[in-house]
Amino acid sequence: MNKNPLMPPWLATHSIVHAEVPFYVDSRALFSGRTHVGAYTYFGQGCLVGTLESIGRFCSIAPNVTIGLGEHPLEYISTHPAFFNGAGMFPDINNKFGIPRNADVLSTPPVIGNDVWLGANCIIGRGVRIGNGAIIAAGAFVNRDVPDYAIVGGLPSRVIRMRFSEQQIERLLKLKWWNYDISIMQNVPVNNIEHALEVLEKKVAEGFSLGNYSKMIYNKAAKVAE
Repeated sequence: MNKNPLMPPWLATHSIVHAEVPFYVDSRALFSGRTHVGAYTYFGQGCLVGTLESIGRFCSIAPNVTIGLGEHPLEYISTHPAFFNGAGMFPDINNKFGIPRNADVLSTPPVIGNDVWLGANCIIGRGVRIGNGAIIAAGAFVNRDVPDYAIVGGLPSRVIRMRFSEQQIERLLKLKWWNYDISIMQNVPVNNIEHALEVLEKKVAEGFSLGNYSKMIYNKAAKVAE
């Protein structure tokens, strides 16, 4: 595990990102929680990422996407974070009123699979799982799970259609091409799904090597990365 004493501009205080290398985050994005990021995933400018359990490899996150920000309880006398120990921006009152910030207040972080495309300005709520190969249309609000290889859009989001046939999706999920070294994609006709599957399945059957990515920890909860 590599150490990285230089904190990137996109990492907020008290945040930790475990990432496979290479990955890319625009300097105008902001991570304000904890997450794991897969290799070759990138985040465009203006993205705001709260607590995200994990995001897989080869994901494309367009500008101004919001993922997994905290929620406020609706049933309390007030929705202000001072009353669930979440008002870190006001240290004089934080942790002095209300009740602890725990699982009763916050739903689980979202989980995003591999080869996912999140369109510009979409919002991914907490507690949802986005399947492998899914596409989220620009401006969508996702508040429910998204199936593998589904295209969803709307406010709230709904499935518009599936990217491929049921049989092709089954083959893709069995193949899991993102688990292999990226060189597996050499000479693969990516614009022809059926032919691409045949070529990749043959390479895997012949024993193609799995990906071996180095990892980096960006830890702003400590003085240096561990």
